[in-house]
Amino acid sequence: DPSVLNPLPVTLHPLSSPTQAAGNSFLSFFLPYILITMSLTGGLSAALDSSAGERERKTLESLLLTPAPRGQILIGKILAVSLISLTAAIAAIGSMLIALSQISFGISGQQAQITLTPLAAVVMVWLAVLLAASFSSLTIALGTLARNFRQGQAYATPLYFITIFPAAMVLFIPDFSPSLWYYLIPILNAVLVLRDAIVHNALSWSPLIVTSASLILTGGLCFYAALRLFTREALLVRS
Repeated sequence: DPSVLNPLPVTLHPLSSPTQAAGNSFLSFFLPYILITMSLTGGLSAALDSSAGERERKTLESLLLTPAPRGQILIGKILAVSLISLTAAIAAIGSMLIALSQISFGISGQQAQITLTPLAAVVMVWLAVLLAASFSSLTIALGTLARNFRQGQAYATPLYFITIFPAAMVLFIPDFSPSLWYYLIPILNAVLVLRDAIVHNALSWSPLIVTSASLILTGGLCFYAALRLFTREALLVRS
């Protein structure tokens, strides 16, 4: 009988206390949501203003007449918007963590504070950089398609719901154990990697590499789309 070889059942328990586990669960629920939301909305106004807004103010034509290549102009716009998005995301998350660090809570007399581990912080910043670059290229492309700033906002509204859906899907399924191919899906992969870093304070290299490659490829495709639109005279000078 094979059961003779295992007479005692073995149950695995997390090494962290119930209080710390509750704090990690709280962070894994809200932190990916805030990261994605602020990476998108933090630089949205700047992206639309630097594309549709400049066309509306009749300043885009003057900018394009300068000797600078259009590709370099576009890269400058994307870098500026990415910096704004990254700053907004880190500021929002930092302020939330500072506020939560002042609050102590406990279970059965155990007191603990919600803190972010160094590993989770490094992963969060890396993902924020990749997401900000991708969102900046995409929103500038949408602004190039729009006739004015208001139309650009209308184009970007569905993008907000599309990006939030993967995060909400994972956050409301706490026991979701994805296969490696799930990490190929942009935004969803960032949520999964950040959740693992927060909850388990550990990270597998394979999901991180696949996630980074997926987000870099997504950012490259968004940049290529923005560059193609930015070089079309009919879109740039239309009223």
